[in-house]
Amino acid sequence: RHHRRRRSVMRTFRDVAEIIDDLSVSGNVRRRASAVYEMIAGAAAQVHGTEADDVILHRTGSRDVIASVVGVFMALEELEPDKVISSTVAVGNGKARTSRGEMDIPVPVTAKLLEGVPYNGGTESFEMCTADGAALTKSIADEFSDMPAMTVLRSGAGFGMREYKGGVNCVRAML
Repeated sequence: RHHRRRRSVMRTFRDVAEIIDDLSVSGNVRRRASAVYEMIAGAAAQVHGTEADDVILHRTGSRDVIASVVGVFMALEELEPDKVISSTVAVGNGKARTSRGEMDIPVPVTAKLLEGVPYNGGTESFEMCTADGAALTKSIADEFSDMPAMTVLRSGAGFGMREYKGGVNCVRAML
């Protein structure tokens, strides 16, 4: 099993907001993506007892995560769903390595972001839901439930590289 070790970046919310503001995407996409980062910075500030402007967004401030967050809102803008329904969020079990050392899963910032969101430990002994995933899910989901009866017009799936013992590393979307 191969896992790339990402270099930590040292970006603040303001740095990330500037990157997002410079993108050639709609104003709505920029606003929604910036709101996700504002949510992350706010949760981290609460957890660490500091101001949101002083929070360093380590992994969540990387360009690939910024691209993923912006990409979600670009896709939603294109698809124009009437409602977004999310399943219960699987966060994982065990310990996660963070910039502050090893912590129980969900790490405090992710747990703060998931307040009011139904989640469970899932089947894996690693972090399955990160701060950016928690903030994204919370910001786009209109409700959380099992998949309702529906007539699917289109569907898609994205598969990750990480191997799961208890299932497939996949996110599915149905319109």
